[in-house]
Amino acid sequence: DTLYMASTSGDSWRFAATPLLEIHSVVYWLFLVYIAFFLFVVVNTLTSIIIEATITNADRERHEIIQDELKKKASYVNSFKELYNRLDADGSGDVDLEELTKHLHDAQLLAFMESLE
Repeated sequence: DTLYMASTSGDSWRFAATPLLEIHSVVYWLFLVYIAFFLFVVVNTLTSIIIEATITNADRERHEIIQDELKKKASYVNSFKELYNRLDADGSGDVDLEELTKHLHDAQLLAFMESLE
């Protein structure tokens, strides 16, 4: 009885239930079952709302993370294309050893390489 009162916010339900006990114990127990059922419904509803909101936010965050990674990848690809075009001084479409060694000490090339994750 005390445990039930503590889990349902005090004595407020007891004031309503006491007269029912004087009428008949079955009515009293039906009232208690009703309160318990109602509390379970409320708690389960609130829990499901919270869980659904959490799942929705997690999906949205995951989608945003994927979009950010795709943007980052596209940026890296563009940066590598620019770098490759810069290294390919003769425009042949190939970077030979001479072209590569010519740019090895280029400050922009070194800064770009260091910026890669």
